[in-house]
Amino acid sequence: MVFKYSGLRPAGTVIKVITVVLALVLIEHKSGALTTMKWVIGDAGANVALVFAFWTTLLAPGFYLIALWSLGNFFSRGRSPEVFSSEASRCIRSTGSSLLTGAGCALVVEPLAMAVLTAEGMHFDVSLVVEDLTIGLIGFALYVLVASAEQLRDELKEFI
Repeated sequence: MVFKYSGLRPAGTVIKVITVVLALVLIEHKSGALTTMKWVIGDAGANVALVFAFWTTLLAPGFYLIALWSLGNFFSRGRSPEVFSSEASRCIRSTGSSLLTGAGCALVVEPLAMAVLTAEGMHFDVSLVVEDLTIGLIGFALYVLVASAEQLRDELKEFI
């Protein structure tokens, strides 16, 4: 069954515009945080650690923005009308893996980097853990769904 959804192409453009706006908001927000960092005068090692800790806070939002852009690519594509074409599979797989990677960064990499680099110790905000875990599981589900759809598509091609 071929499902044509050419009417959703503007949605892809809207998603990409939203992604760019969110990236600009993130840059503005994080640049404000960069100016309020507690720099240690005379200790270059501590300042370098602060900069690395700052950059780790950009990993998860960066991967989430990549996921949004991939989702925009999924809706923007107009060449292939099939829902699970190789191009659509690549877009959805990229969305899922970016969500999963972003959640992993938010749940593991960022807290560990903050604990090691800033000597503040590990702390978790339970509400953020729930949100990031949910985002990661949705990403995992998308990734598995695409793998299953590709396997089904290949099996159906064998019958034909």
